[in-house]
Amino acid sequence: MSLVGNLEDLGLGEIFQIAGISRKSGVLRLRHDGVVVRIVFDAGLIRGAFEGDGGPDLGRYAVAQGLLSETALEQMLEATGASGAAVGQALVELGCLDEEGLGPLLRRHLDDVITRVFAWESGEFSFDLGRAESDTEDHEPLLSEGVNPQFLALEAARRLDEANGSSDSAAQTASPDENDPFADLDAAVARHSVPAAEDEDERGRTPDGARAGDPLSTASGEPDPTSASGAPDVASAPGDPDAASADLGAPESTGGASASSLPVVAVDADLATLEWIKRALDPLGIRVHILQRSEQAVARIRQYLLRGQSAVALLTTATPPDPVSGAADWAAIAARLRAQVPTQLVLLLTHDANAPGGLPDDSQPDAVAVRPDPTVLSDPRAEAQRTDLADRLRIALAQMQGLEPVELSPDPWRAKWKSARDMLRHASSLDAVWQGLLDFASEGFERTALFTIDAEEATGVGARIRHQADEDCERVDASTALALEESAWLRKVAETRCALRAAPSGDGDHALFGGLGAQRPDEAFIAPIERCGTLVAVLYGDNAIRRGTVPDTRPLEPVLKEAGLALERLPATP
Repeated sequence: MSLVGNLEDLGLGEIFQIAGISRKSGVLRLRHDGVVVRIVFDAGLIRGAFEGDGGPDLGRYAVAQGLLSETALEQMLEATGASGAAVGQALVELGCLDEEGLGPLLRRHLDDVITRVFAWESGEFSFDLGRAESDTEDHEPLLSEGVNPQFLALEAARRLDEANGSSDSAAQTASPDENDPFADLDAAVARHSVPAAEDEDERGRTPDGARAGDPLSTASGEPDPTSASGAPDVASAPGDPDAASADLGAPESTGGASASSLPVVAVDADLATLEWIKRALDPLGIRVHILQRSEQAVARIRQYLLRGQSAVALLTTATPPDPVSGAADWAAIAARLRAQVPTQLVLLLTHDANAPGGLPDDSQPDAVAVRPDPTVLSDPRAEAQRTDLADRLRIALAQMQGLEPVELSPDPWRAKWKSARDMLRHASSLDAVWQGLLDFASEGFERTALFTIDAEEATGVGARIRHQADEDCERVDASTALALEESAWLRKVAETRCALRAAPSGDGDHALFGGLGAQRPDEAFIAPIERCGTLVAVLYGDNAIRRGTVPDTRPLEPVLKEAGLALERLPATP
């Protein structure tokens, strides 16, 4: 089986990503301007990359590396008849390098070939799936252990950036000889370091706990994001999480963190926890990378450093070991990062917001927050608790960077969430469900309305208007009848069965809120209410009177679901 295409349609980075995630084996052949390169995959890892269809290119590379002369290579080939894999063995037999030196030579050769092909702007590819090529006399020798393709892609991008950025980059930077993501951090820090503040201690902290002298406080040339699986971060993702649209740029800040907030690299074995982290940090408008593999997280932090930037390492008590560097847990990863970069910021998530005792100084986190239990993440009734933990995470992130305290928008629904849930669970009539839902929703909206859906028509059944935060809501007649097709809002909700936040886009949308007053909202919230899979009502809310923007509506969503369950328990269909 073979996959064929053009690099203009499917980039090399995407091919590496697909092959790595799906653990493909086979040979990827690339062609550009008459040059052919073969890249050997084995269970998703790369074990070799060679130009042409075979031959002694390893010997030529040994010449380029200064291991032997051109004349010596020719004499060796003539005397031994070596070709392909035999070239490597001949180099060992002739004393040009020992057995231990052959692996690093193959790895440097692999790095150089991968870097060259990543510079191609066009070309063709074919991926012949099957078993990886073996070390035979017909082929080049392969690495005994494969290398993560995404790590090689990041390394190639870094080397190309340096080659294009300045004439002396090559002299300043050496490619790592091993897979260890920590290997070249020393050089990165040396290039970008600045004098530390006089009042810092040996770990770079100022007296108030913030880190000073960090040369990596501004961002430029963002690296391509990766998600929990190593695929492109979807941001909102899931937030931002992102998941949603691709995280190709940081989302607009909705207030809270300073513009100088650093990006965050989070690593945890549990995807649900990573998704919660992404959602929790979305309101800060910063870039968040979520990964399930520690070696990828360390590589991401390193890439920021090599670009003269910095990132917060968000580790958890469930951060997996790093098989590349040998770091056994989050504390060992933190220590290795700090050994290379003393100013590295580390935020730890634990079950009780307390750092484990007995840790060495270099493993101590700069801040600690609570890692939600799996039951909290999965239980729809725990939305208020998840929101509270998210608030605490954002506060910890801001405080550890010495930023102004995060101004969190208060959750207008938190105080009455339980009472609203209990009311809906014991509601004995349709009117009790509608009125209870309206009363609860109006805690967070200045204008709230409810419309039932029947025969492709929306009919208003009630509304609330709150002019001041501390005053009772005014009950308003909202008996408007409107065809779903007339309102872009209603059409979208009916088609997707998902809540939306959007500005009005036509007369139909205007008719939906027109009975609530003359103010045109900059943004409104419209959410579906379903009974047994059927759309039966739509909730409308806005803050057009004074505040303008709509608050975070996630705490409201479990109550909307509870309303749907209450309708299912009633004997009559609404």
